[in-house]
Amino acid sequence: MRLSYLYIALLLFSFNFLHGQGEASNWYFGENAGLTFNGGFPTALINGNLNTAEGCAAISDSQGNLRFYTDGRSVYNRDHLVMPNGSQLQGNSSSTQSGLIVPHPGNTNLYYIFTLQSLAAPGGLRYSVVDMSLDTGLGAVTTDKNILLHDPTTEKITAVSHSNGTDVWVIAHKYDSNEFTSYLVDVNGINMNPVISAVGNNINVLADTIGQMKASPDGTKVAVVYNESEILELLDFDTTTGILSNSFQLTSFGTNMGTNNSKIYGVEFSPRSRYLYVTESFEGVFQFDLLNFNAVDVDNSKVFLGAQSSNTVTGSNNSLQLAQDGRIYIAQDGYDRLGVITDPDEPGSLSGYSSNSVTLNNKLSRLGLPPFVQSYFDIGFIVENICLGDSTQFTANLSQSYSTILWDLGDGTTSNLENPVHSYTVSGDYSVSLSVTEAVTGQIFVENRVVTIYDSPIAYGVNDLVQCDNDANGSEIFDLTVQNTVILNGQGPNGLRVDYYESVADLNADLPISNPLNYMNTAINQEIIARVSVVGSETCSDTTSFELQLIESPQLLLESEYYLCDNQPFTIDAGNGYDDYLWSTGEMSSMITINTPGTYSVIVSNIQGTTRCEADYTFDVLNADVQITDVVVEDWTLNSNSITIEVSGEGNFEYSIDGLNYQSSNTFTDLTIDKYTVYVRDLEGCATVSQDIFMLYHPRYFTPNG
Repeated sequence: MRLSYLYIALLLFSFNFLHGQGEASNWYFGENAGLTFNGGFPTALINGNLNTAEGCAAISDSQGNLRFYTDGRSVYNRDHLVMPNGSQLQGNSSSTQSGLIVPHPGNTNLYYIFTLQSLAAPGGLRYSVVDMSLDTGLGAVTTDKNILLHDPTTEKITAVSHSNGTDVWVIAHKYDSNEFTSYLVDVNGINMNPVISAVGNNINVLADTIGQMKASPDGTKVAVVYNESEILELLDFDTTTGILSNSFQLTSFGTNMGTNNSKIYGVEFSPRSRYLYVTESFEGVFQFDLLNFNAVDVDNSKVFLGAQSSNTVTGSNNSLQLAQDGRIYIAQDGYDRLGVITDPDEPGSLSGYSSNSVTLNNKLSRLGLPPFVQSYFDIGFIVENICLGDSTQFTANLSQSYSTILWDLGDGTTSNLENPVHSYTVSGDYSVSLSVTEAVTGQIFVENRVVTIYDSPIAYGVNDLVQCDNDANGSEIFDLTVQNTVILNGQGPNGLRVDYYESVADLNADLPISNPLNYMNTAINQEIIARVSVVGSETCSDTTSFELQLIESPQLLLESEYYLCDNQPFTIDAGNGYDDYLWSTGEMSSMITINTPGTYSVIVSNIQGTTRCEADYTFDVLNADVQITDVVVEDWTLNSNSITIEVSGEGNFEYSIDGLNYQSSNTFTDLTIDKYTVYVRDLEGCATVSQDIFMLYHPRYFTPNG
């Protein structure tokens, strides 16, 4: 019986080695956001019903077919409806890792949903069971629902395979304690008596319950984030016993920007478990090398990879999650793109961090991404350089010693090298397999994968984008994506993407323009670099460039009214240096001569290619005419009298009582009794008229005696 059981376990381990990543094929998170990796690269899903600030979880079958997803409160089936009995789970969508789904190792219809409360609130760590045989195959939550494991708890949970390759360890952390709990899930279900490891940090600050915990894909390490204290804790993990040990802590966060608001939150291992990544709010993403697993060496290896996207709502801390494509994805609060680390097993900048990578098709990321059993990502081999003409590199990810190794590269080529290099002659899909014989047991492990070799894309040349500088401030909004069709010229678009960059430095750092639909230029003649790349292989790419150009929009300095003086013709000038003039008279010169009253207009244009920037102006021409119709005199006193001049005619006028000093008001006050001559002239200087005025002293009343 012992030999039979061991044989079955080895077969199951071989099966997981072959198919272990399909369970992580579909993600639902944030505000109705989602991704599927079934096409070989992440593609946005917009059919999800999840709206969660942080925690979430999802699970698919081994072939990548969605089974269900949850925010720790409600469970949605593959039709995106709440399952029967699938509401009122005791997780919390504001918990960092509010849910984690673990398949039952002995029954493919059963799944365990582990849920966590937020900030150590009553409710603790619980589990519920989903049976996929119920509700005609859509699944339902059974009566085994909200079963308590321990209380209170932090917001941290992770899972990794047992050393036997079949069972799963679920690791959590108690609150107000330094105790880790490792619950074993095996063919008999959940062992309710966890392995207790009293080691490391005592979590007794509520805000330290916040932050992710992850096991490494190979199961040898665990990383824990304590948000408020900004402590990153690292430990060894024994996948046979479930014991955590050798704890050490890193406290070198919050130093780059000197802000107390900066907190660490997300944590994730690279596929080979060599590198660790951490997110810190208001700062960005950091990498640590775990080769020498001690506090000094790990802390000294710290590398700052880059800031988070400026498009996030708050610059907030974000979850990290490894995916089946070997990349690490980064949640960005309030933004419709995820960040990505394209080559997380490479050191420093070679890891390929980008804050603006995977589009969510107008759905929004929040703080969380769905966690999985971390062993799903302990991949058997890595493929690099997948563009036709490249030397494609195959790298075996082997943690055990072996006696034989055989690669079948899918085109009739085989190799016994551990890390062969091969050049394909034709683009297409190739079924590649790696067969490894374990040295001690003689067990044969097989990893099969379809590897796509892409034709090298071409970035076709495009015309410059030209716009009018309407406000004469040197800046306008451009839609760069209007260039996509010409740049691709019939290629794709499936499998290809076009990104735009402000400079060669940004291109080399893979920092594309975050919002190419509404991009404001930074110079009047600005070069933009466009890169066409294969989705999932940005090294398989081509570039072209074009300019953003602004044409000066004409600025006309004309009056709204002009006047004919004594019917004498005059000239109006629209200004020199423009490309085109069109007057309402039909004339096409910069100046016209006007000799009759009326309403006139002019259109002035600057032209570049097919772009025409215009300004049009309408004005009136009037006959200048002025007549004094009346002069009202108030002369009842000796020295406080007034004169008001009333006129008729077209134009703007000014007034005087001495022929030298003119004013805009037609009333003069504080005058003494005297003879005056009043003058009126139009501002165009066309005419001046005058009239003599005599002031008489008229008493306001008479006495009876005269």
